[in-house]
Amino acid sequence: MGEPLDIAMRFARENATLLGREPSDLDEIEVCDVVRSGFSGAAHVYLCQKHQGLEVFNAQLHVNVSGDGSVLSVNNSFVSGLASEPREKAASIGAEDACMAVANHLWVRRIRRRIRPADLSTEPIVPKLIWVPEGRNVRLAWRFQLHTPDGQHVYDMTVDAEAGPDPDDSGPCHHAFRQRVPGTLRSVRHARRVA
Repeated sequence: MGEPLDIAMRFARENATLLGREPSDLDEIEVCDVVRSGFSGAAHVYLCQKHQGLEVFNAQLHVNVSGDGSVLSVNNSFVSGLASEPREKAASIGAEDACMAVANHLWVRRIRRRIRPADLSTEPIVPKLIWVPEGRNVRLAWRFQLHTPDGQHVYDMTVDAEAGPDPDDSGPCHHAFRQRVPGTLRSVRHARRVA
C-alpha cells in the first residue's frame, strides 16, 4: 500500500506521458498539501509545479488516493516542457514599479511618484516573483496581496514583470489590464472582506 504522498508521486512519475507531461516537469515539484478524509479514508494530494525555483501560478497536480492505496482520480494543470525550454529568470520590472502600476490602476493619490505602503494596504506588501502560465509557456510576474485601507477588500495582484508589447493585446478587461506594457497589471483576484 504505502503513504498517499508516495503513491501520488510514484503515479505521477510512472504516468508522465499519460498526463501529457515530460519526466522533467516533475523535477521541481513541491508538496502543497495532503488532506485526509476522516469519513472515506481517502487522501487528496496537492503537488505544485515550480520552474527554476519559482512557483508556477495555479499549476497543480491533484491526486486522489483511496484508503486502500489505489489512485481514484487525477487533475493536472502543470505546464508541460518548461525544463526543456530554459527561460531567463530576470525581471525587467522591479517590485516597486509593480506596486506603482497597481497604485495607478487603483487610482491611489501619489506625490512625486512616492507612495506610502499604508496608502495601498493595511497589511505588509510582500512581492513574490512567480511564473504565470500563458498557453504552453510562462511569463515572470510579481504577485502580492493588498488589504485596502477602508477594510472592505482584499486583492490578489499579479503584475507582469517582463517588458515588451503583446501583439494579441485585448486591452482592459475584467478589472485588469492584459496588455504587456512594462509593469502593467496582469490580473486581479478580488474578495470582499467578511468581518
